[in-house]
Amino acid sequence: MPWNSNNDLCFFWKLGEDGGVLQEFLTNNLSLWDFRAKVGDFVGGILGAIFSLAGFFLLYTTFQKQKEFSLKISIDNRFYEMLRLHKENVDETECTNPILKTRFLGG
Repeated sequence: MPWNSNNDLCFFWKLGEDGGVLQEFLTNNLSLWDFRAKVGDFVGGILGAIFSLAGFFLLYTTFQKQKEFSLKISIDNRFYEMLRLHKENVDETECTNPILKTRFLGG
């Protein structure tokens, strides 16, 4: 059977004169293998598009979560780096006044 866009386009919903692929199969105008091939093409085309769209949205969501996590890690690293620098500055500070040394440097 040669390809005809009128017969192959949206064959499950087509309600024209021939009734679509299912009616062709039931009236023995279409072989079992041709019917299976057309159904497989239809299902594969629909499911392929759905899975592709779902994959795109999952990939987008993954990138957004990765961006948020990266920002959180960056903030944490910056905080701990500043804390380390403050500790180094306190350790390097020299104070000769015993009252100030006890009150501000803890020792």
